[in-house]
Amino acid sequence: MVAEGSAIGGEAETLVVVPRFVATRPDTGLLSLPWDVPLEDWPESQLVALPRGISRHVVRFVRVNGTVYAIKEVLEHLALHEYRLLRDRSIATASRSTRS
Repeated sequence: MVAEGSAIGGEAETLVVVPRFVATRPDTGLLSLPWDVPLEDWPESQLVALPRGISRHVVRFVRVNGTVYAIKEVLEHLALHEYRLLRDRSIATASRSTRS
C-alpha cells in the first residue's frame, strides 16, 4: 500500500505502508499477496468467495498454503484489540470443551 503525503518545502513524498501480521501461527505465504494494491482492488484470482457479514472496513478472504485468512484494513490498535478478543474467546471455548 502506498500513501502520498507532503514533505516540508512542498515536495510530495511517497510513504510506503507496510502491513503488520498478528497471528498465533504466522504464514510466510502471506508476504506474497499484493500489499501494494488497496484491499478493495485485489484481483478476484486472489480471493475466496465466502459470505461476509456487516463491517465498517473492507474485508477479503484469501487462501494461502491451504488455509483461508480474513484480511481487513483497520488501524493497528483496532486490529490488536479485535485479535485479543478473538484469541481470548477461542481460549475460553477450548477450556469449556476440555471440561465436558
